[in-house]
Amino acid sequence: MMQSIYTAQNSMRAYQTKIDTISHNISNINNKNYSKQKVKFTTAPSIEHQNYSIGTGVSVQSIDRNHDEVLFKQLTKYISDSSEKKESSNKLNQLNKSLNSYNTENISNLVNKYFDSVSKYAETGEEEIKIEITENFEAIKTRKGYLKNLFNDEINKSLSEINEIRDETQSQIKELEKLIKHFPKTNNIKDKIDEIEKDISKNQKFQSYNKYEFNYQYEIKETSGRIKGLIDTVQLFETIKNSFNEKITTIIEEGELFINDDFKNPNKIIETENKELRINDINQEFINISLKAENSRTIEKISSAFFLSIDTQNKQLKEVNLDQELIDLNMSLKVYQAQSVIIKTADEMLKTIINLKS
Repeated sequence: MMQSIYTAQNSMRAYQTKIDTISHNISNINNKNYSKQKVKFTTAPSIEHQNYSIGTGVSVQSIDRNHDEVLFKQLTKYISDSSEKKESSNKLNQLNKSLNSYNTENISNLVNKYFDSVSKYAETGEEEIKIEITENFEAIKTRKGYLKNLFNDEINKSLSEINEIRDETQSQIKELEKLIKHFPKTNNIKDKIDEIEKDISKNQKFQSYNKYEFNYQYEIKETSGRIKGLIDTVQLFETIKNSFNEKITTIIEEGELFINDDFKNPNKIIETENKELRINDINQEFINISLKAENSRTIEKISSAFFLSIDTQNKQLKEVNLDQELIDLNMSLKVYQAQSVIIKTADEMLKTIINLKS
């Protein structure tokens, strides 16, 4: 009889812990960084007698997070990949937008107008056309300066962002190293470690080993994440800038010689094959930028879809479901109340026995 009271008390303590944990889960239902916790029970040791054994109920073995480390590592990988593709796409599409939104004609049209005015001068020799040639030529030089400044501004912005990311990562690493020295690793600490790892993964490739243990190790590389997208952007913009510069500089150098030589030998400037080839080359540069921008957007969407799929799985695992918590709470209360009834019944039986003896 006394054993039944002891067993019921064990169970009540265990289910009180479960009710406390459910309350904690519900309290954090709107905390996006929180991982749902669950109580893991284990059968309490039995009391052995000569011919039989009596169970002593249940006890709490552990309180664990809803967490899948394999899924989490996939998530950090896709965070890095998605952030890299998004950064590249944003930068390239911004460049394409800036080139298309410039409020004057694009440079290939200006080059075409320049060649047309030189052709007209070659045919007529009219002095007035020299003014038109000079105006068209100066417009090309102005446009070249704009393009140079545009590319340099975008490159410098990206380089500045790269330095900011490196500084931010160092700050995140310091916070991470404080947490990994903390023992024991409570569920709250584990959640914080996960969030920092996710934040670092947005910026750079991050891998951790022996997680939550004394010999926790990590590795950071600039091979994915936002920083990789920015590094690739800088390299691409430098290539495009140099290609533009090479094509336009040749036209400008020849034009300056032509104008400074009092517009002599215009036919050399307007050789049909040379003219068409140069205009097509410049047009192709703009077409290539638009194609790269469109392609980068498609790649970003695919990468984002993979990330969202893994992220949804992770959220479903870790987030608190209010309906399920209330079901668990109701069941736990019933068990708790049932054990209370057992104690009351055993107490009444004990009183009856005492009264019989008296």
